[in-house]
Amino acid sequence: MLSFKPRTSMAKVLTILAKIAEGSEGNAATKFIKIEKVDDDRMKIMATDCNRCLVVTTHMVRGVPEGLYAVTKNKDGVYINPVVETANFPEITRVILKSWDVEYEIAACISKELSVYPIVINQTGNENKAFRFVQMVYVEDFVKLISIGYNSVNVKGRRDSCTPVMFEWTCAEFDVLYLVMPILTNTSDIMKKVTE
Repeated sequence: MLSFKPRTSMAKVLTILAKIAEGSEGNAATKFIKIEKVDDDRMKIMATDCNRCLVVTTHMVRGVPEGLYAVTKNKDGVYINPVVETANFPEITRVILKSWDVEYEIAACISKELSVYPIVINQTGNENKAFRFVQMVYVEDFVKLISIGYNSVNVKGRRDSCTPVMFEWTCAEFDVLYLVMPILTNTSDIMKKVTE
């Protein structure tokens, strides 16, 4: 068992990872977070609920054995406990965008403003085409996460309708990759043109 004091940056990251895992509708292993070794100094912590995925690379859990962990929380801190699980954790690297045709950099001064993200994600340039939305609660979780630091956020995506929106953010303690599957809807489903 490893513990982190409440309200620390690592406790905040683990809380969001646990929230994602708790919402999982995938296999049994996705109810937990997964920790993998990147190199001698850094570890990768992952969670997915099959609609979104968070990958955090950090030096703050160095030396923790690879495997699946349950996250628990109380007033004294946030804890990770190893679990024995026979199901395989999904191969997350296959959903990470290798190429994209849309990229925005959201400046540090507004990167913690929730309202800017839907505007960026929903731009299509053509009102007759479908808008791409993501669940706002997913964006809210990302904004809570990036409140740790002040660096800008890169948002990447593709113009097709089925690839995830990818958020990249880095601070001194973490490299964060956050992927959210879009919800596709036609403009006519959400608004009606009043004037011609």
